[in-house]
Amino acid sequence: IRYFPAESPQEPIRQPVQDTPLTRRSTFVNPIPPLKVAAVPKPKGVMKIGLYSSKRDQCGISTYTSHLEATLIALGHDVRYFGSQLPYEKTFDEIRSWKPDIFHFQHETSIMPPEDGMKKYADLLRAGGSKVLITLHTENPETIRVGRKVVMGDRDVILHRPSPEIKDATVIPMPCTT
Repeated sequence: IRYFPAESPQEPIRQPVQDTPLTRRSTFVNPIPPLKVAAVPKPKGVMKIGLYSSKRDQCGISTYTSHLEATLIALGHDVRYFGSQLPYEKTFDEIRSWKPDIFHFQHETSIMPPEDGMKKYADLLRAGGSKVLITLHTENPETIRVGRKVVMGDRDVILHRPSPEIKDATVIPMPCTT
């Protein structure tokens, strides 16, 4: 298992917080700080990175993708965030014509094209020279099977916690309490 940004897993440490109107719903916070762009080494060269997720106001995965987009832009990359709404063909034609170096699915079953469509789009993007990655925001045997089908190998699957079902996945811990 590969971990990013650290080489060892980060266990959430729960600490009590003062009960205020903003924290009343939870008595614990995760002290893992948000990623600071200044702490991340600047990559050599600009990459074209396509992100694919919902673009809803009330969606945690959309919020996650927006933060990822902002960080990648701050690092100097050319990033485009594509919404996962219908019609899928039109969106993927636009993505393919842009020719990203990396294309990253933010996978949640309810906001993605059907499994065979995702595989077809991933294959077309790879044929055009793109590296295809997938982050599984729900980790269970079915989504892991779909993730493996869409990408070329387990290292192109990103999880938020280690899984015995997919040992070579990249693990990027989420700074949230569970």
